[in-house]
Formats: sequence, structure tokens, C-alpha cells
Amino acid sequence: MQRIRSLQFWSIVLLLALALGAVGAISYARIVEGDMEAAGRGGRRASPVYAPPLDPSVKYAYSCRAELNDGLEYRERKIEVAGESKQYDLWAYADFTLDQDHRGMSSGELSWKWLAVVTEENPEEEFETLEIPLSAPPANAFSVANHGISLTAYATGEGKAPVVSLSGTVRLDIGNYFHAENGYAKGDLNSSELKFQVDASLNHRAQGAAGEPDQLWRRLYVRCTKRL
Repeated sequence: MQRIRSLQFWSIVLLLALALGAVGAISYARIVEGDMEAAGRGGRRASPVYAPPLDPSVKYAYSCRAELNDGLEYRERKIEVAGESKQYDLWAYADFTLDQDHRGMSSGELSWKWLAVVTEENPEEEFETLEIPLSAPPANAFSVANHGISLTAYATGEGKAPVVSLSGTVRLDIGNYFHAENGYAKGDLNSSELKFQVDASLNHRAQGAAGEPDQLWRRLYVRCTKRL
């Protein structure tokens, strides 16, 4: 009886191993084809781990713009427009290039410029937007640190255009803690444009404080246009 049970046990183990091998083969195929969501490797937020490398002779370049905003208009930032004090929304933006030699950038490596964006309703009950460049960030500006952006191209099989994945992380820091969210866009080397938007938010209250918690919020928008 013991021997039979042992044989039954090892038969089950063998069947499970064969089944897992088949699943692994399916997952590998899906990853090579660029189906990261089905392969279960981080969903649509991560590049394939097992994709074949791109031929070094294949060159590509994308002109990119990253935009950051904190969405906290209630801070009542004010700027003078035509002699009047106007409330504005604060944006930071940076232009950069990603290519086969420079596939990732941290926000600290970018040269950020600042915009005051004033939105008002005109007599026709339509909204008009005025963008005012700022020579420096205001005293209550949000941080542009600790965010990241990357663009990766990888082969998908003979006769198919290499797949391109654009991804980024927006991060909120508070004390010794942080909260991060990821954004993702997918195309191929024939795609003229890739873009995504991702938001991160959290509420916090100082220890022992009463009342409503403060809200932190950050939006990262990235658009990349093919140059090469």
C-alpha cells in the first residue's frame, strides 16, 4: 500500500510538472509576442522580461515632453494679469529625447520649466486658457523629484515591427513614506506617437492633529513623438 501511494504521489508530481511546463511555455510565447497582461508579469506596467533583444542596428529616437501638476487649486496661487489678480494652476514641463542609447530618465535629470495656467469663462460662456511662463517656481511649488520615465524597444518575431513600451512612475513623498503609481503606453516602431497619463494621491494628517487631512496629489503626463 505504501509503495502504491508513493507511486501515485510521484505520478501527480510528474503531471503537475508537465502542466506547469506547458503554462510556462505559453507565458513565454505571450511575452515574446508582447502580451504582457496575459503573461502576468506586472500587467501593462512592465516590459517583457524574456523578450529577445532588439538588433543593435535598429535605431530609433523619440522627442518627449513630461508635464507635472499638483491639482491643488485651493491653494489659491495668484498672479497679476492685465492689472488684475488671477488664480492659476501651476504646471512644470520638460522636453527631452529617448533613443536606443538613452532609454530612461529620472525627473532629477530633466530641465524643468514652470507655467501659470489661468482658466476663465468669457462672455460667450466658453473657457479660455492663458499660459504664462514663470522665470522660477513659486514658493509653494510642488516637488519635481523622484519620478521616472523610460522607453524600451524589443523584438517580437520575424516580419513584425519591434514593440515599443513607454512607461513612467509618479511618486509622492511624505516623511519616511511614499506612494507611487505607474503609467504605460504600448506601440511599435511604426507608431508616430505614444502617450500616457497617471495620477497619484494620498491623504495625510500630522500626528495628533485634528480636522480634515491634507491631500497630496500629482499628475504625470508624458507624450513622445517619433523622430527616427
